[in-house]
Amino acid sequence: MSITTSSIPAAVDYLVTTCTSTFGSTVQVMDGPPVSGTELTANDRLWIGYSPLSPDLPAVTGDQQFANLGARSRNETYAIVCAIEQWSGDPTMQALRDGAFSLLATVETLLRGTNGDPGDTTLGRAVLFSQIAGGIQVDTQTDTSGAGVLIQFHVQCTARLTAS
Repeated sequence: MSITTSSIPAAVDYLVTTCTSTFGSTVQVMDGPPVSGTELTANDRLWIGYSPLSPDLPAVTGDQQFANLGARSRNETYAIVCAIEQWSGDPTMQALRDGAFSLLATVETLLRGTNGDPGDTTLGRAVLFSQIAGGIQVDTQTDTSGAGVLIQFHVQCTARLTAS
């Protein structure tokens, strides 16, 4: 008998791989927090399973419960914390905010597909469906080198785990 314990690893892997492929070299996509000493090379960044705005948040939070009395299926729901940042030497907040939300819109399109655009709400069949939900926070930052807008968001997932 084969049992799937969780869909979390497959869902996170799908997000990292798909976002890296979609954004290419224009956005630095990171799987979790950067390793100490890692240089943040791009002005646009996407963290999956981590947020610099709330570094103490768990990468994923969720729950499972039996889906039927036979105990052969479980429903799993969870939220993956993510963050997008746009940084520039130009301190114009409106342009940075618009740019950061444009990056978030690209991630959302990857999850749901709109107007014929590609998208996969199942995250490569890892889950039944996914969406951006569970709260969005926007933070603005400035220092002598420029300004940035960071958006913390969650990819909320629902999966059905079955024993076969």
